Amino acid sequence: MKANKELSEIRVFRFDPSTDKEPRYETYRVPCTGYTVMGVLHYIYENYDSGLAFRSGCLGKGSGRCGVCPVAVNGVSALSCQVMAEPGMTLEPHPKFELVKDLVVDFNRVKEQDSGRRATFQITVDLERCVGCKDCVHICPVGVFEVKRKSGKFKSEPVDPASCCGVTCQMCASNCSYDAISVERLT
Repeated sequence: MKANKELSEIRVFRFDPSTDKEPRYETYRVPCTGYTVMGVLHYIYENYDSGLAFRSGCLGKGSGRCGVCPVAVNGVSALSCQVMAEPGMTLEPHPKFELVKDLVVDFNRVKEQDSGRRATFQITVDLERCVGCKDCVHICPVGVFEVKRKSGKFKSEPVDPASCCGVTCQMCASNCSYDAISVERLT
């Protein structure tokens, strides 16, 4: 990490179910300008607390682990390696999955759906272009899509838009060979 004299306070969700009775938030003074959320998490890990648990798959070899770092930044799902850090932000685990520790979630254990969660992104599938190939289903790190039969043909459908990591991710849209998917942030 490069030195940065301008430090900002951020809050990070902390909870280890094996030792803690209740979740809490820790406040850290970190450089935000020019850093991604992932960069800030590494800064905290290296300078304050090596016990902070978070995922950072894209820092490994190849891009095969892309999409393993989703978190909620100020309540909005995002990939921590793609969204820029902001002073005063609050970082929490992605809300769709069961918590393992701190910001790490278990992608194989989905929480009961919270009907109060609302989508922050508009996902559009052009049904004329979609061929039902399931690439979006396989590439989406948080399971937003399913392929369903529509008018006798299989088509992709966003079934969980509230989990979408949106414009910071774009894995579905950028990997759709047929340009059938677009993702826009709702205002």
